[in-house]
Amino acid sequence: MLKKSLSAALIILASIIFAGAQSLKYSADGKTLAVDLTINFNDYKTVNQFIFFDAASGKIKSSANVSSSDIENPKMVFSANQNLIISDKSDVSTIKMSADNKTEVKELFNDVDNYDKEFIDLGISDDGRTLFKLFSDELKAYNLLSQKALPESGKKISAPEAEITRAEFLAFGQNGQILVELQRKGKELSLIIHNSAAKTAVKIKLPYVFADDEADFTAQISKNGETLALKCAKTYENAQITLWDLKTGAALGTFALPSLETEKTADFYPIENFAVSPDGRKIAVKINDLFDEQLQNLLVLWDVAAKKETIAEARKYSEEDFAVGIAFSPDSKTFAISSNVLLPNLFSVKIQLLDANSGKFIREF
Repeated sequence: MLKKSLSAALIILASIIFAGAQSLKYSADGKTLAVDLTINFNDYKTVNQFIFFDAASGKIKSSANVSSSDIENPKMVFSANQNLIISDKSDVSTIKMSADNKTEVKELFNDVDNYDKEFIDLGISDDGRTLFKLFSDELKAYNLLSQKALPESGKKISAPEAEITRAEFLAFGQNGQILVELQRKGKELSLIIHNSAAKTAVKIKLPYVFADDEADFTAQISKNGETLALKCAKTYENAQITLWDLKTGAALGTFALPSLETEKTADFYPIENFAVSPDGRKIAVKINDLFDEQLQNLLVLWDVAAKKETIAEARKYSEEDFAVGIAFSPDSKTFAISSNVLLPNLFSVKIQLLDANSGKFIREF
């Protein structure tokens, strides 16, 4: 699985079937940005190249390669000591970067028992000792030193009641203490916010009525554990994001663009990507509607309290896959987006930094 690090950030297209940036992540201290560039070669070999940028200067610090036949959109998390941990459904590796920016890749453990499960998210405890992997039916916890499952590992979906047709986990936070579960009861849907520290379970009835497989739900929890951003996608072109207070279960608002004259109704938009700030006060939303010029490759900052949108001043390029990755800095003051840029015979990644209050462009690299 492991390969030596490559230093090139540009890949010649002649031998490539597909290449694209997927995940984007800030280090815990906000000084480093890591982007995952997945490259599929003509020989059906897949390489995930992780490029580390200095967030202040935009210079490439280093890069490391992890090659596999089945890594698809791996999850990324930085530990407190600035090591990048990556994982797909089964494999977990860590990329250690030394003071002189040299990298060492090491496989931690293999979790083959969950290979067929839907992999939702990856996380690490504040003390850096515990790694969490959330699947649709289970939260697993591992000791990073011993690489063994912990006693609190294996928090599973509780046995559903007879009338519950489906239950699944959507997100977790606060050192694994908060778990968000989606329950379907016929056509009715509810969120269950499990807080193991407070020993509470808050139930939120959602304002949607769908058949069992009519909608897809994804969610993110702010780093401070206070805000939940829930995306409901009826179709690729028709999605809605709602915000919830995780402590009280109160609705905080629904993402909307009232200042734009569009034909969209009920606050549903073609949402491709989104991220919630660590302080829970902002969400960044990437929208793309090929049939509405106002909504083509649109990047929007939404203020949760003010319920007000700001169009971000992100630069667009002639040929690109715009804002495939979105990440807020740990202090919530800036956010970064990564875009795929096709140059003559070359493929590259552009990263832009933007102000998280005004949406104004800061720099690109």
